[in-house]
Amino acid sequence: MPKPSTPKAPKLCFHKGKNLFFVRLNGEALYLGRDEDEAKRRYRIAVAEWWNRGGLPEPPPPQQITVAQVFDRWTVHAQEYYQNNPGHFESIKATYRAFLDVYKSMPAADFGPLALKSYRTGLCDGETSRTTVNMKVNAIRRVFKWAVSEELIPPSVFEALATVEGLRQGRAHGVKEPTPVTDVRWEHVEACLPFMPSPVADLVRLLWNCGARVGEVVNLTARDIDTSGPVWTATITAHKTAYKGRERILCFGKNCQSILKPRMMSAPIGRPLFSPLESIAERADSAPTHRREGQPETPRKSDRRINAAYDVHAVNRAVARSIAKCNARREEQRLAPIPHWHLHQLRHSFATRTRNTLGLEAASAALGHSDLEVTKIYAHLDRALAVKVAETLG
Repeated sequence: MPKPSTPKAPKLCFHKGKNLFFVRLNGEALYLGRDEDEAKRRYRIAVAEWWNRGGLPEPPPPQQITVAQVFDRWTVHAQEYYQNNPGHFESIKATYRAFLDVYKSMPAADFGPLALKSYRTGLCDGETSRTTVNMKVNAIRRVFKWAVSEELIPPSVFEALATVEGLRQGRAHGVKEPTPVTDVRWEHVEACLPFMPSPVADLVRLLWNCGARVGEVVNLTARDIDTSGPVWTATITAHKTAYKGRERILCFGKNCQSILKPRMMSAPIGRPLFSPLESIAERADSAPTHRREGQPETPRKSDRRINAAYDVHAVNRAVARSIAKCNARREEQRLAPIPHWHLHQLRHSFATRTRNTLGLEAASAALGHSDLEVTKIYAHLDRALAVKVAETLG
């Protein structure tokens, strides 16, 4: 997602025929009076309000604005708010599409608890988990809360929506309980590695040995890693809890170093260590060619551009494909299939091994948790403990 551009402030103008100062906002002239000082004051206020609206026209009165108009204005706000986390922004927008298909024309002030419950009932299809339904309902409620803070709708609208309680375990119909994330066995991971592009295979090995989130390492470059000590470290600026002001330091022991070092030696300066460009080159080198010596390459027929770094979804897709290919091979060999696994299970497995070997506090430090209760779910208290984990397991 491109970084949202700040709308350019329109200039203060003077209409000679009417002898009035004015500013043109969204194609309409807003007249500010004849006194220059007073006009400048009104101009600053008008432009500030216009800027806060993201360059959009002034909204309709609170009783007339529709649900779609509220969400349009929220999207402008959210695009800037989540500019460092575009994937999350896109997933939120996807959540709202089905809601807007039904309720976009409704006056926002008329959207109440019964409408919210009706939307929730539509989500209870027997396939969606209870926690996912609650998450989607809360996401809708947050937009109305934001709209109240912008004086787009009366406060009573959100106050009414806040009375809708979430679905409780054992008291909800049409939903299933979420399945806890479990550990994955190394032999299952190892069996799939030959079917992955080499950058993805090395990335999976690294995640197994350091317990990082995949989003924390896909953009890792050689210049990010401090190799001055026996345990290498990398300070991650863009991570899950960065908005809370927390620091995330990854620690790499000998196993991780053996994976990272060859890539640090070969990767171009500034390019991520795990790059899809490498897998594209590998595929081209292994493909048969009928090009004569000195013959120029055939021009590309597509404008598609390959990013220098993987995103989380691309790595997940590569892992899923590797499992399918592995199981197809195992079926030919009349072997039992590998159970499906995903990247987050690597983090869980690391947490379990760390907790069993060095204790809960060490696991919390290595995973970057500030709350021990969070770590218990998996099986950032102290950097020294994280270093100890890397020395022992990483």
